[in-house]
Amino acid sequence: MNNEIKYIGKDYLTERELFFLSLDSSVDIPQVIQLSSKHFACFIAWDSKNNSVQEISDLAETLIKNGAAYFCNWGNDSERIEDICDEIDSNPDKEFGSPDDSVIMTTAHKDESLEEALFFFLTCTFPDKYYEDTLKSNLAISIGNQDWDKSIKKIMQNPETVRE
Repeated sequence: MNNEIKYIGKDYLTERELFFLSLDSSVDIPQVIQLSSKHFACFIAWDSKNNSVQEISDLAETLIKNGAAYFCNWGNDSERIEDICDEIDSNPDKEFGSPDDSVIMTTAHKDESLEEALFFFLTCTFPDKYYEDTLKSNLAISIGNQDWDKSIKKIMQNPETVRE
């Protein structure tokens, strides 16, 4: 695993560019993330139950500062990641994130298979109206699990496998 973002290809159904990032730990997230669009949908596969609120917040803040406008979370404790992302975006003192009249969308998929969660990520991540014209990329992040890395990359290389 490393913290290099890999371009996977284009999803011709959604017309989004697909990217993948494998991390050993959430602290390995690059501070600068440059994709092919200003905003992106982000899939996070992470068993974060042993991670602190601060670690999750740091990851979410970095992603939001770099343009994450939709969080699709999968794994044990994915609801906590969703709640923390929502809290960061709704903070009235925030210096980044969505404008006051919009919202960063979040979902949690704890009770779904990885394939089901990726289906949702690749097919159903419709952002808030504010982000509709600038969200043209999907970034899938796998944290701490090489088996997930392989599965996620395989599905993202051929999204039709989860849409059948």
